[in-house]
Amino acid sequence: GGWHATVFHQFSGRRGISSVVCDHSRGGLLYVGRPEYPDLSDKGVITVLTPDGGVLKELEVPGVEVSSLALSLD
Repeated sequence: GGWHATVFHQFSGRRGISSVVCDHSRGGLLYVGRPEYPDLSDKGVITVLTPDGGVLKELEVPGVEVSSLALSLD
């Protein structure tokens, strides 16, 4: 039950992290919303991380803002 100060995954580029959600029903996948500067891209990204911090996939989303995330069973 303890948390340790460490780097789970090192992101580079973009504006940083805007939102995070954990999917416990799929083994603890972590979905990380990452917005972009409008002059660099017209899409934001949701990065899906595995429990060990590896990138499973990246999902491009329309528009540069990724302000929140929500999971649905469907």
